[in-house]
Amino acid sequence: MNINRTESPFKWTGFRGAGHDEDLFSVQFLDQAVGWAVGGNGTILATIDGGQNWQAQKAPTDQNLFSVYFLDQTNGWAVGWSGTILATTDGGKSWETRETDVTALLSDVAFQPDGAKGISADR
Repeated sequence: MNINRTESPFKWTGFRGAGHDEDLFSVQFLDQAVGWAVGGNGTILATIDGGQNWQAQKAPTDQNLFSVYFLDQTNGWAVGWSGTILATTDGGKSWETRETDVTALLSDVAFQPDGAKGISADR
């Protein structure tokens, strides 16, 4: 799968592939090579070659994921339906569910550069 930004900063092409038929809703690149994408039914994909090739990462959920945010190549979060919050400390080799009382759809996630505080929001 090759994800390419069109003239609009909000429209992307090639959001299917890598053996997956799920819609993707968020993509983040740390640099020109390393990035992640998340989408339907717990889909998490990672690339180390600028999006030329994507590898699936196993998520502990089948909920739609709407946003992904990485501080660096190891520490990241993904959020989605029903208050789903996932975290990784190994670049996505493993993801863990973060339990909260939140049940709202979480559509975005971001953290301070030091990772000490983060925020997630619903639509």
